[in-house]
Amino acid sequence: MKKFKKLLLVGIMALLLCGNVVTVSAEETGYQVASDEERDRVRGSLNRYYSDLKMMHDLSEEAIKKMDKIYHSAMSYLKSADLSESELKSYESQIRGYLDKYVEEDEKEYGSTEKFLMLSNEVAIQSAE
Repeated sequence: MKKFKKLLLVGIMALLLCGNVVTVSAEETGYQVASDEERDRVRGSLNRYYSDLKMMHDLSEEAIKKMDKIYHSAMSYLKSADLSESELKSYESQIRGYLDKYVEEDEKEYGSTEKFLMLSNEVAIQSAE
């Protein structure tokens, strides 16, 4: 029992010492949380990107549901998370990657619309406006 108390005391002291070291190192690195304006800019950018993806691609309902979950989770996270500017940019590109992945998977499974656009059965049209 006496040995257990000593081990517990040593463990607590180690935690206290490590906690101080972590606090000091965080202050020394100058971690700065991104401003609300920067977070709003990223949220707006992701909103436009997601809207454009849905308009440009004929997505299945399943893909849209998956993408909606990712999009809404990202919007909620961006409202409350204390991220630095570099973390914010990294998170934005990560979410764009997830959305792109669902579009690619959906097009592999269901095919893209450009396969069906034809002009007089001889000339394939690659895009439509």
